[in-house]
Amino acid sequence: MSNEEKVVVNDLNDEKKQKNKQNKKERISNILSKETKTTMVIRIITAVILGIVVVPTFFFGGWSFLITVLIALAISIHEFLHAAKVKKGFWFVYVFVYVMTISLTFWIFMKNNMNVNVSLGKHPLNLKLWDFWRGFENLEVSTFGVIAILVFVFISVILVPEFDFYLGSYFFIMMIIVGIGFQSLLFLRFLPQHMANSEDAFIVGFTSEGIVSSFLLLYVIIGTTFNDIGAYFVGVLFGRRKLIERISPKKTIEGFIGGIVISFVFSFAFAMICSLTGNEILPFLSHKEWYWLVLLSLLMPLLGNLGDLFFSALKRNFEIKDYGTFLRGHGGILDRLDSILVVSLVVSLLIVFIRNSWSFLL
Repeated sequence: MSNEEKVVVNDLNDEKKQKNKQNKKERISNILSKETKTTMVIRIITAVILGIVVVPTFFFGGWSFLITVLIALAISIHEFLHAAKVKKGFWFVYVFVYVMTISLTFWIFMKNNMNVNVSLGKHPLNLKLWDFWRGFENLEVSTFGVIAILVFVFISVILVPEFDFYLGSYFFIMMIIVGIGFQSLLFLRFLPQHMANSEDAFIVGFTSEGIVSSFLLLYVIIGTTFNDIGAYFVGVLFGRRKLIERISPKKTIEGFIGGIVISFVFSFAFAMICSLTGNEILPFLSHKEWYWLVLLSLLMPLLGNLGDLFFSALKRNFEIKDYGTFLRGHGGILDRLDSILVVSLVVSLLIVFIRNSWSFLL
């Protein structure tokens, strides 16, 4: 290579480096722009207020957490109904969707407690004997509920011209994901209490008192939330290659990987610290069974991204930016809980399988 060619190559390399530096400066300036600062301040204020109101219910459990879940569930149902632009004249759609989605979440609570009351020779509706930890000791889908939803969708698609097949499929999927997703949140919150009160707990020495009973749910929330935080900041600072631009133009491959790494570090560390201090999140999720913690801690950010992309695809199809405006700076409840619902659902299923020695086909 001649000296002139070397000079040209060096100039091109210098130009490329300069361009990369400029792009990096532009990304950093975007973070510090006035509009971004304002948005971040609003998001932080909203998050702080939400944390002050909601987080204590995680620790208290009981009615406070149950009511919080019910309120969030009701708002979420309103949001996915509103996103589909269902006409108010179709009142039967609103009534059915509300009733069935809420039923999918809470029917197991009623079923388990009523069965226990009957076994004790008491009236099934004797609410004084009902317990939260007993009501959500397992995760179940109501066969009757699923069939009822399918029948409703079939009839609506056939008899209501405005209710096409796509809309029917949308409602079926959303009722299942939202209904069972919120049931999963309750399952994750009250399962440690159930296991601590079972006979097997005395054998393994597992206890779950006070705020310790909320550690399993916090573990899942940490895994999901830190994935979002990590993906955002890594993507803004270092993101260059788009992940799936047609669904979410702002998501990058670098942000995707960064979110997974940061989520894994924080969630795995949280679970290990809990275990090493004698506060295992579950008897079979301790430092002795570290491989399950590795599996779950890696799966949570992957599932979180999957859930986020799925809900983003739905929003893009309906040509909306957010599901709602309930949380200023964040969008709606579903915009904050989309990935958490998917993660909670799959993690709950895996916990059921691990707990039953993978005998889920029996």
